[in-house]
Amino acid sequence: MPKGVYDHTKVNTNTEAITALNKAYSAELKGYKQFAAAIRSRAYDIDTITSGIDGMIDYIEKCSAKGEPATSAGLILASGLNRNSFYKAKNGEYDHIQAAYMLDNNISLNDGIQDNNGILRDNKQKILSPISEIIEKCYLYMESDLQRRSLTDKSMARTTGAIFNLKAVFNYNDKPEPETRTVHNTLILNTNADQAAEAMKLLCKDTKE
Repeated sequence: MPKGVYDHTKVNTNTEAITALNKAYSAELKGYKQFAAAIRSRAYDIDTITSGIDGMIDYIEKCSAKGEPATSAGLILASGLNRNSFYKAKNGEYDHIQAAYMLDNNISLNDGIQDNNGILRDNKQKILSPISEIIEKCYLYMESDLQRRSLTDKSMARTTGAIFNLKAVFNYNDKPEPETRTVHNTLILNTNADQAAEAMKLLCKDTKE
């Protein structure tokens, strides 16, 4: 072919190859999206809930035996749930699974047998206690453990870490907001002298404006 003349056959071949690649990529992307949607919408059952709770309890017990602090991230990993599903369970959005299981099998909480951790199970070892309740107890254990470490641990690094977790995970605040109340239409501030003086300046400023 003379120099400077385009070979349209090759151009067409390249275009077809690119089109084929785009189609393959689109099909692959569609497959990923369908898979992600299936994961997000999957329905958990009593076995998933029981397995998740058993995993969390085992994690807490192992941390306690080793003298190591349990963490919220560790608890999520131990539950086998993803982060989003874990917080849904924590907020009570999966408690209906256990309620439905008991209804389908004609079981009441009075039929449950407490295990060594005070968790109600049926004769098949399925957990009847609401998962949100158990997660709350796990968090209370972690909070109590962190409080103890912040007060008794002699290591400054560990104490600082415990205090950080109390603030970050359990919303502790070492600078509480001043308590306010009103008596006979007068604002009363339960605070120190400097804060009270600053508040009075702001009040006077608002009045002048």
